[in-house]
Amino acid sequence: MGNDQKRSAGTMIIRLCLLVAFLGGRLPHVGTEEDSGPFSTPFPSPLNADALLNPNCSQLTLKLDFSTKVVKHEYIVAFNGYFTAKARSDFISSALRDVDAVNWRIVRRDNPASDYPSDFEVVEIRQDAHSSLLTLQDHPYIKRVTPQRMVLRSLKLTDCE
Repeated sequence: MGNDQKRSAGTMIIRLCLLVAFLGGRLPHVGTEEDSGPFSTPFPSPLNADALLNPNCSQLTLKLDFSTKVVKHEYIVAFNGYFTAKARSDFISSALRDVDAVNWRIVRRDNPASDYPSDFEVVEIRQDAHSSLLTLQDHPYIKRVTPQRMVLRSLKLTDCE
């Protein structure tokens, strides 16, 4: 590597570090907390022209609300590999046949990826869920069974409170 190339590479690294430092100071740092918790991050006023025109306004605030809740009677069944929809259905059916579970169904997913092999399925079980879940977990092709959760997120940008 020649001196010009080394100098150019060093300059690029310095510029990249400065860009990361600049963006890191301008972007919100948001954590996650399960089941609740609003987070507020102040933004500098140049992001909003109205804030620049109003001398009493010194900052913008981004409020992030995040919550999760368990979806009643729905479970994610994770498999040991990628299988077709028919194979996944057969695995679940054979496992639940052993506990005589009759009130269950696979929740339909409306997306283009559902035509391809997958490593999970969402199942709704309405009766005796505990024994059904234990039986599902014992199946050789099923890795784990976890409750389905719904995530609710919202963003609200406010200026001058």
